Amino acid sequence: MSDLSFSPRWPRIFEVNGKRCNLSSISDLSFSEACLFISSTAEDALHFVGQSLQCVNCDLIEWTSIAPNTSVPILITSAYPVLFEIRNSDTQVLHRFEGKLGERGVYDVNCTETSCGRLITVQDPDDSLIGIIFVLLSLLVLQLGWIGLQHISNTNWYQRMVSKEDSVSEIENDLGSPSTFVDASVRTIMQQAVQKQNSRVKSLDVFRGLCIVLMIFVNYGGGKYPIFEHATWNGMTIADVVFPSFMWIMGLSMALSMRSQLRSGVTRKKLALRCVQRGLKLILIGLMLNSNGNNNFATLRIPGVLQRLGVAYIIVSVMEAFRMKLQSCQQPHRLAWLQDVADGWLQWILVLVLIAIHSALTFALPVPDCPTGYLGPGGIQDQGNFKNCTGGAAGYIDRVLFGPNHLYQHPTVRKFYYTEVPFDPEGLIGNLTAVLLVYLGVQAGRIMLTYSNPWSRILRWIIWGGIAVGSKIIKRGC
Repeated sequence: MSDLSFSPRWPRIFEVNGKRCNLSSISDLSFSEACLFISSTAEDALHFVGQSLQCVNCDLIEWTSIAPNTSVPILITSAYPVLFEIRNSDTQVLHRFEGKLGERGVYDVNCTETSCGRLITVQDPDDSLIGIIFVLLSLLVLQLGWIGLQHISNTNWYQRMVSKEDSVSEIENDLGSPSTFVDASVRTIMQQAVQKQNSRVKSLDVFRGLCIVLMIFVNYGGGKYPIFEHATWNGMTIADVVFPSFMWIMGLSMALSMRSQLRSGVTRKKLALRCVQRGLKLILIGLMLNSNGNNNFATLRIPGVLQRLGVAYIIVSVMEAFRMKLQSCQQPHRLAWLQDVADGWLQWILVLVLIAIHSALTFALPVPDCPTGYLGPGGIQDQGNFKNCTGGAAGYIDRVLFGPNHLYQHPTVRKFYYTEVPFDPEGLIGNLTAVLLVYLGVQAGRIMLTYSNPWSRILRWIIWGGIAVGSKIIKRGC
């Protein structure tokens, strides 16, 4: 048991809030909640201790006690796996449970002085995933319906039914001339419009659209599903994929756009200035959004999502503006299969230097009262020995440079680890790894520009994906 004076926010005892866990008030149970009855016939009080498994290497905390010959209803989260124990006055473990309780389920445990029975399900839980399954099936049906309508519209009988010989397009009707007499300049404008529309990368647009939809869904609560909430510290959820996806998209779009601008005659210096201006605008907008509802500069949060996008965009775009090749060498040679890497070898060296700087700061920078290279959440982890070391060197640098009042005050890590020091997930040195993420998008775009064969592109994307996954596995093993 920890001797720290942390007061956990859950579980809540129903009686405190005027609720009771009985079959007549099951409707009181909300999303991600389950009710556990503990009935005791022991002569002394029993102790109910537990912890969320989201809190890694954390001590069990006493949630409540069960008086002799009483039954206590306890509200427990069903969103995350939990570990709880029922102990007698001699700290002997009478019952131990590790796992997830079902959403809106009601459970019962009967205990004596020396033992407890098994966990009994009084009320079957709801299927918490039924909503997601319904939405996914609905989207699938809509997609299949749309494909079917497109197929029907492309058939000859449909075209004959809806077409008329004297019909003209809307653009021709506005000009007052039939299609056979369209002016050459108008025809050129129409062709350019079609070419511009066809130059869009549909797969990239679809991916961007999915990320935007997911971002909106996550920002508005994600339906209270844990998989649409950010991971507390360890692990990754769907919500954690949204921001990196936008950064990767930004890099890929950057490669396609900058190659086009350079070929159209824009000078490299002018292009770099444009990119710097755009990045600074992102940073400024991010600061303005952080000031929403807070007009006090002394407590204004300086880091942020748009700030990280802006910094990474400036660094990567300036590198590409001055070093991007207008046309890859198409002459066959022994290293042609590495042409996409060879075209950006200097940029890759610069990116790897930034990653080396990040690693050196993370694992070698001395942090007062903290182990060198500490990467944990602090708080109550490891018996609270490093409670003020949240984020290790990254958190320390932010608190020194920005000041604790200019950082995010309500990080997700505080929910389970009860940290006391502020920690910003978009801190300063995290921008260095963000550059790598954006440049992986640039590399994907360079592959598209270098190789015209679809299978050559797919193979290289798979290889790069394998490298990314492999490096993550190695890092986790270390």
